[in-house]
Amino acid sequence: MVMTGKFEQFRGGNPHENQSSAQEGARQKLFSEEKAKLQGYRTFPNNPRAADLLAKDILGQTTEEEKAELQGYRTFPNNPRAADLLAKDILGQTTEEEKAELQGYRTFPNNPRAADLLAKDILGQTTEEEKAELQGYRTFPNNPRAADLLAKDILGQTTEEEKAELAKYFER
Repeated sequence: MVMTGKFEQFRGGNPHENQSSAQEGARQKLFSEEKAKLQGYRTFPNNPRAADLLAKDILGQTTEEEKAELQGYRTFPNNPRAADLLAKDILGQTTEEEKAELQGYRTFPNNPRAADLLAKDILGQTTEEEKAELQGYRTFPNNPRAADLLAKDILGQTTEEEKAELAKYFER
C-alpha cells in the first residue's frame, strides 16, 4: 500500500502559491484597467464617453464602431456633431449632406458659421450673399472683421473707409 495522505494535494504545486499568483494577476489587471481609465479622463476631462472609449481602446476591448467613435472625438474634441459625423463617415454610413457638413467642419474646425456655409456651398444651396461671406472666411479664416469687409466688398456694399481698411488687411 502506497501512502498518499496529506502530501497528495501538493503534486500540482503549492496551492497557496497558485492562489497568490492568481490574486497577483487580478491585481495587475485591475491596476491596468485603472491606469487606462485615468489616461482616458486625462485626455478627455470633459467627455466621459470619450474617456471610457479611450480606456477600452488601451485595453484592446473596442469594437470597430467604438474605434470610429473614438477617432471622431480625437479629431474633434470640442465638437460632438463633427465627431459623430466623422465616426459615421469612417463606417461608411454618411449621406451626401452629412459628407458636405463634415467637409465644412474639417475646413473650418473653429468656425461653425463658415463650416455651415461651406457645406451649403458644396451642396449648391448658397445665395450670392452667402458665397461672398464664405469667400471672406476662406481668405481671412482667423480675422472675422476682414472676412466681413471682404464679403461686403464682393457684394459692392463697402464704403471708401471700409475699402481702405480692407486694403490694409490684404497688405499684412
